[in-house]
Amino acid sequence: MSMFFLAYLGLHIVDWKQTLHGPVNHPDRYVERNVIEGRHPSRGTVNTYMLASLAGVYYLDTHLTGIQRDLFMTGALSVEIYAVSHNFGANIGLRF
Repeated sequence: MSMFFLAYLGLHIVDWKQTLHGPVNHPDRYVERNVIEGRHPSRGTVNTYMLASLAGVYYLDTHLTGIQRDLFMTGALSVEIYAVSHNFGANIGLRF
């Protein structure tokens, strides 16, 4: 497991919680921008997607090597940084 993955994991958990709080718990105020989950996903859809994507990123982090892993994880981190920062900008914040 790389340091990239640990950083990704932290951001992924924040994104997961933000999605559950925003579009799932407050569909009247927020919409999900991930087209795979849909604009107003259910709790089950979000949990399934987030767990599956986490498993996929973990698999690739542990099976890719060198520059391939670094490039992939940089992309995965970039997606999570964008998602979390967008959520903060939409006033979803972080509630545990």
